[in-house]
Amino acid sequence: MGEAVPFPATQPRGYEWLDGEPAFDAGRHLQLEEPAEVLMLADLGYDAAEIATKATPVALSSPFRMLSDEGSAIVLETARRLRCFTRPAGERIERTVRGGCYRSRWLRDLCLSPEVTAHLTSDLIGIDDPETLWTEWAKFAAWRSKDRLAHLIDELEFTSDRDTVITQLESAIDDAQRAIAEMRAGEQGLLHYGD
Repeated sequence: MGEAVPFPATQPRGYEWLDGEPAFDAGRHLQLEEPAEVLMLADLGYDAAEIATKATPVALSSPFRMLSDEGSAIVLETARRLRCFTRPAGERIERTVRGGCYRSRWLRDLCLSPEVTAHLTSDLIGIDDPETLWTEWAKFAAWRSKDRLAHLIDELEFTSDRDTVITQLESAIDDAQRAIAEMRAGEQGLLHYGD
């Protein structure tokens, strides 16, 4: 698996933030619900060896809610505001917008939301092989933290603002710290996901 690229601290040339957007607030803008049905790769005939090479054993799910009514209204308004950046995308897709997260802070923060990430991965404790769950979980958290720490090593600007440096360092290791706390709590520590 390749390494994830951290979201850049600066926008690409030619991109500007949308004006007047509300700040993303997970408590107000999310309404995370579970899908009614989940289909696993094994259900589609994949064997254990094939599934072991994949990031998840989940193949697909029924639609499920992620946004509150207010969050839905904001993403609809954001999509309307991004419409002027559409481009043809081929014969099957009439139009597409690329780089929405470089234009909309709200959309960027939704996509980077730890609550969304936690919700989308919360069922893994029940479906992963119990012999490898804790190690795989630790490796994943370490992998994400390693990439973020490397980004800090390369990109952290020198400053006398201690609090800014602390905040960035804490953010870089947040996945590892959260994984440690949840592993210590066992399955009970995951019950808050999707609430």
